[in-house]
Amino acid sequence: MSHLKYKAATVALGLVAASVLTPAAAYAASAVKIQVCNYYADTDPAHSDINVRISGYNQNGTWTESKTAKVPKNGCKTWFGLQVDGASYDYWWRTDQDVRIWNSRVIHTSTEFASKVQTDVRHVPASASDGSTRRANLPNQ
Repeated sequence: MSHLKYKAATVALGLVAASVLTPAAAYAASAVKIQVCNYYADTDPAHSDINVRISGYNQNGTWTESKTAKVPKNGCKTWFGLQVDGASYDYWWRTDQDVRIWNSRVIHTSTEFASKVQTDVRHVPASASDGSTRRANLPNQ
């Protein structure tokens, strides 16, 4: 084999090995951003924000739990570019999987004043467009 053919075969073999061994090339899944909206009517006016965190599988198939963030009453927050303690976080959630939305709030009704923690399970459908934002209204509307 000539020197040039040997070099070409070596380069080709190296490219094949690199593409097989590169994790990004081996796995790619559709993923979405999650936006949580706070429409609770029973939240105490003095403590109307709810604390929310999300857990589920990310775009790489790894179980992930987000940082906790406050969502204002009648407002929404997206878990992408999420600002917590001076740092920014981007969360992508894999499609065709469930995500768990954990929230805690102070409720105040005519019969009750208490702290309440809830878990809401939402399914991110396989049909969700890659890169889109999916909204989760709390309570479920």
